[in-house]
Amino acid sequence: MAVSDLQSDLANKIRRRYEVPKVYYSHRDLLSDPEIDAVVITVPRPLTSGLCLDALQAGKMVFTEKPVALNSSTGLKLLEVSRSLNLPVQVGYMRRYDSGVLRAAKYLRELRYFEKYPLLVRAYCYMGDSYCSPFGDFKSTKTIHNIISKRESRPSWLDEETSRVYETYLNVFSHILDLLGFLLDTTLSVEKTALDSKGQGIVLLSSTNDIAIDLSTAKCSLNQWMEGISFVFSDQILDLSLNPAFLKNTPSILQIRRGDRDDTVETIRPKWSWAFRNQAANFIEICSRWPDTETNLAAAVEQIVLVESIFAKN
Repeated sequence: MAVSDLQSDLANKIRRRYEVPKVYYSHRDLLSDPEIDAVVITVPRPLTSGLCLDALQAGKMVFTEKPVALNSSTGLKLLEVSRSLNLPVQVGYMRRYDSGVLRAAKYLRELRYFEKYPLLVRAYCYMGDSYCSPFGDFKSTKTIHNIISKRESRPSWLDEETSRVYETYLNVFSHILDLLGFLLDTTLSVEKTALDSKGQGIVLLSSTNDIAIDLSTAKCSLNQWMEGISFVFSDQILDLSLNPAFLKNTPSILQIRRGDRDDTVETIRPKWSWAFRNQAANFIEICSRWPDTETNLAAAVEQIVLVESIFAKN
């Protein structure tokens, strides 16, 4: 229906490419359009929460990228406004819609039905290059001088250098934190941290169902993306290998290793699909069925609280 960007050349390029009927150069002008029911907000992280609040107050349903806020107080305020106005905010944790992840979630639910829980869980994310050499994206040649949105601050108790590391950690590693809570159907808490000044190291977590979890994080200059989770049971091990986020139509792979005598490995590689597209379809469904559906906003705010706790204890 419409596109808005402060960089007019960028907005016009997108309008022409996708034959968008309307173009605006202020998000407030777009939000005042009565024909718009829902908006997708993708902006620099310090601007995200402010635009989400503007959209809710204009009566729009919202999809935005993670993290939805840079500190928990702002996140909780956004959650309160969403509930009071009865408008959905869905946050872009697209791993939840990866078909390989969904197969793992189904299998873990089946095990929980028989009261089988992991002895421990090991998760890792070593970053690398997740963009997979995209082409055809749009670039602007304009410099924005007047930002008309309120910038959000990071937690005030962090010093300037640590707060930058905190924002990177929240932006990158909240994905796998969200995935752990989603797959284990639990709320996580921080037990111990051992992170260096760049946010690399190990975090020990616990869950409401008493599962011990360790998360290893690092940034590596690799021409690949390395991220995954192992669920260790008394009689089997589940290994979930997560694909690079921007690799189209390549879902994550689940391997199940069983056997106390003959070792057997079952590899589950779902049909081609792309988590980002699945996520977009889910948001349309949320909008069409609201309020008879749910969003992940509360869980997204939990991730901010969790990352704050990680840095408070480090």
